[in-house]
Amino acid sequence: MAIWADPSQPSRYPATAYAILTAYLVVAALHATMTWNNWWLENAIARVAHLVDILLFGVMVFLTDGYTSPFFTFSVFIILSATIKWSERETAQAAAAVIILFFAVGFAAIQWGSASFEITRLMVRGTYLMVLSLILVWFAINQRSVRWRSARGPGLDPLTDAGLPIAAGLHYVAERIGAGRVALIWWHEDEPWLHLALRDHGAVIEERHRPDRFGDLVNNALAGSIFLFDRGRQRALVCEAGVIVRRHMAQALDPELAARLDRDKGLVIPIEAEPYCGMFIAMDVPGLCADDARIGEQLGREFSAALRRASMLGLAEQEAVSRTRLALARDLHDSIVQLLTGTALRLEGIRQSACSGRPIEAEIEALQTELATEQGGLRSLIGQLRDGSTGLGSKPLHESLEALLERSSRQWNVRCDLSRCPPELVVAAEIEHQLNQLVREAVANAARHGGATVVSVAVDSADSGLTLTIADDGNGFPVGEQVDEGSEANPWSLNERARELGGSLSLASSGAGSTVTILLPWRAR
Repeated sequence: MAIWADPSQPSRYPATAYAILTAYLVVAALHATMTWNNWWLENAIARVAHLVDILLFGVMVFLTDGYTSPFFTFSVFIILSATIKWSERETAQAAAAVIILFFAVGFAAIQWGSASFEITRLMVRGTYLMVLSLILVWFAINQRSVRWRSARGPGLDPLTDAGLPIAAGLHYVAERIGAGRVALIWWHEDEPWLHLALRDHGAVIEERHRPDRFGDLVNNALAGSIFLFDRGRQRALVCEAGVIVRRHMAQALDPELAARLDRDKGLVIPIEAEPYCGMFIAMDVPGLCADDARIGEQLGREFSAALRRASMLGLAEQEAVSRTRLALARDLHDSIVQLLTGTALRLEGIRQSACSGRPIEAEIEALQTELATEQGGLRSLIGQLRDGSTGLGSKPLHESLEALLERSSRQWNVRCDLSRCPPELVVAAEIEHQLNQLVREAVANAARHGGATVVSVAVDSADSGLTLTIADDGNGFPVGEQVDEGSEANPWSLNERARELGGSLSLASSGAGSTVTILLPWRAR
């Protein structure tokens, strides 16, 4: 190992150096004791203490052989301390001060002290100090994200609670900061209630208050900021854009809210995720200090993100329920309702036949066959809903449409023909079901509302998708006029089903009949 001083040139001030070091250690111990649970005092004297450390480094280097001093390693502590406490700017400033002081004091020790000049040791230690400074400045630039990733546990899951992750958020903040008592106050922009959830050493209670239950929850000067508060001493430590600022204020927190929480000290973490706003208040935190404010900033962002995810999941669930309800309503209208209507008409015909003495056994058997077929179709639909089947149909599309048109002919007493359809065309089971429902509804509309006697269906396949055309010889309806949603002329079920599949519907009508054209892309949902 290299020796720190030339034996022929012993240091002139060894006793003075070690006396100063002993006094420094005593002062450092007192500093730690005084600031251990006093974040205000710690922040107030932090820069002064850091300046004392730098000056002590210079004095000890001067008194112990200049740049060969064993106290050279003290520079690591000084720069690392700035890295932990402040941002990269303060770290760079501390590193520059230490480097300049090291060279200045080293040459001063050669000139007026007992140090001897050794170019190799000077270059090695100077290079070492500059490289170390650059490493620690780089670490300071990245230390927030590194410290947060190393400190955090599993992320917040918006599905841990039914609805908003309130209890999960309370437990998460308590665990990350080490708080024995955590409150969450939040409100919805469109609701007149103020919600309060309080976690006290593991147990969670929730309350709902009128919006005027408390005054301003926090001082207007602190709104939207992370801050530590001490109501007894009327102090607040505010984190503004990553910089800690000390403020004197009588009421950082609303007195009634503080009385409800039964605490005068704590950390406030604002949260905002439309349409929700609010704040965490962490209390009973051992060794609460400015570093907790920086960690709280990350906690607030993460919980706000969890709220947004929960809101989006809720909206997606509502949309899914709404879509399912509308789809079931269309299917019931286009199948069960139309079946019952057609069955009622056929039963009326059977009754008239019976009154006139004509045989009715064949008509009853045909109606029973129709009902059995429809029952099988409904069972198939229920099976698709239960298992979410999205595979291909079991047979070519034209076979399914021909069977449907044959039943529709008997049901509505009209002639239904499939004029064209690609013979080998097989589509997804869901699309086949939707096409059948479109044809069923269109035929029912033509027979019931248009008085049609002939309905012709055509399916054309192209690269862009399918084209379904349904033409009839009925009375038609006024396409060019404004049609109310409740009007018989408005094919709302056809319109909704076409839009749901990502397609479009067009109508052409005259006194000689009507034509419904539906375009469906291949990527139909």
